[in-house]
Amino acid sequence: MECGERNYKKQKTIWSLIFDEKKFDKDDVDSKKKPRLIHVIIVIFLEYFSWGLVTIPVINFIGRNYPQDKFLINGLSSGGRGILAFIFAPILGKMTDMYGRKKFLFLTVLSTCLPIPCLLHNSQWYVTMFVVTGLTANSFAVANAYAADITSLSDRHTAYSIISSTFGASFMFSPFLGAAITNTYGDHIAILLATILVIINLLYITFIFPESLSPLIIKNENLNDETFWLVINEFFSLRKMWADEYTFKISMIIFLSNVPEAGQISCFFIFLRAIVGMSQNEVGSFIAYVGLLTVFSQLYIFKYLIYSVGIKGTLAFGLITQCIQLFFYSFCTNIYLIYFFGIFLSLSQMVYPSIASAVSLSYSNEEQGSAQALINGLRGLCSGIGPVLFGFIFQLFNFDVHSDIDSSININGAIFPPPNIRVNPLVGHVLTPNKNNTDIEKSSQFLRVMPGPPFALGSILVFIAFFFLVAIKKIKMSNKKGHSLFTEGTNNEDSAPLTEYVDMD
Repeated sequence: MECGERNYKKQKTIWSLIFDEKKFDKDDVDSKKKPRLIHVIIVIFLEYFSWGLVTIPVINFIGRNYPQDKFLINGLSSGGRGILAFIFAPILGKMTDMYGRKKFLFLTVLSTCLPIPCLLHNSQWYVTMFVVTGLTANSFAVANAYAADITSLSDRHTAYSIISSTFGASFMFSPFLGAAITNTYGDHIAILLATILVIINLLYITFIFPESLSPLIIKNENLNDETFWLVINEFFSLRKMWADEYTFKISMIIFLSNVPEAGQISCFFIFLRAIVGMSQNEVGSFIAYVGLLTVFSQLYIFKYLIYSVGIKGTLAFGLITQCIQLFFYSFCTNIYLIYFFGIFLSLSQMVYPSIASAVSLSYSNEEQGSAQALINGLRGLCSGIGPVLFGFIFQLFNFDVHSDIDSSININGAIFPPPNIRVNPLVGHVLTPNKNNTDIEKSSQFLRVMPGPPFALGSILVFIAFFFLVAIKKIKMSNKKGHSLFTEGTNNEDSAPLTEYVDMD
């Protein structure tokens, strides 16, 4: 514990970490633009702030074009996009290690935001682009690799938490701002404003954003047959998750914790409105409340825990809080308890930066793109599976997790379609059996006791993930030759307990 306290005192302040320059080696080509963490923070903030602005236009678009299949289209498009991201993320990560972060950050931001202007065209182009751009829409992997390039090992964990909290901050108020614009001027103005922000972001990356990798590393990488097959071989790197015991355990933790997280996000606020009975203003306040707590927990509590109990302890803390909030939300309908367990919901967001830190330490600096692509590829897959799984469970209990676009509700001035979760006859439904009145009555009685059955399943999945974490004894450090342990087998002496901190600077 004393060692952890000493390291806690040695780390940089958040302000210094955000604005300090990376110093290239003397042998590197001189770079006038020194990379800072603030550069990638601006990119992430603008990227997801743009998406926040079109939250309501997206809902309206899906409602207009797919009035009978809103949930189905949302689930299938998210699932397709997630599968593509999962498959192609390793290739993207490898290429960022070889050819630099800047050009691929431009590509990922472009891919992530390309569906936004498609909302202006009332056709299937939005859904098509949303799915297809999953091939390269993986900006978080590039952003985390960028952070690893410019920060020391002692500050890398905090850098990941800052990037993660930036994502939360960008979504804290942008949906309501976008809804207010939509209310006053219409969907097309909100979409145009978001598109302008995307263009500004791309111009910023092109002309201001500095490269974080050493110029010599990028200069030595030429596109030839050898490097081509090296990149293609990365396509098959997903087998590492099964071939290496350590990587398999980490991958299972990511999968088992992110499936319930994605599912919860997809239906939680509908659950609060329709099942818990929260008013429009209470739902809006709850979103801001959890957002503020999440930013605080990732900037300060996460930073302290990393150097007090280590990566494993912090990850365990995040999984425990996630399991607790999912379990109690499956039974809870009291508004005060909803707010209380919102604290646990915000603390559970420390799982992602903890995993990113653990995986990052297992790769050399030249392979951070591949490392972060592994995480974000799995997260992309989970973002498709989670909503479908949670929606299917609600459907099994005769709940229709759809919304009516014809009449709307107001949340702090933001117009949202009213959630319509109701007992629904299932004649003709795919994947769900027909039920008689007795079955429906039994389901209703069960739901009086457990109003949120998908959350209960989510807590079980997270509980299983905790046992995979317990099974991990040591974190594998990248060896001195700069090769990843994931490509050299499981037996290596360069490892350290997950609860220890090793300052390698």
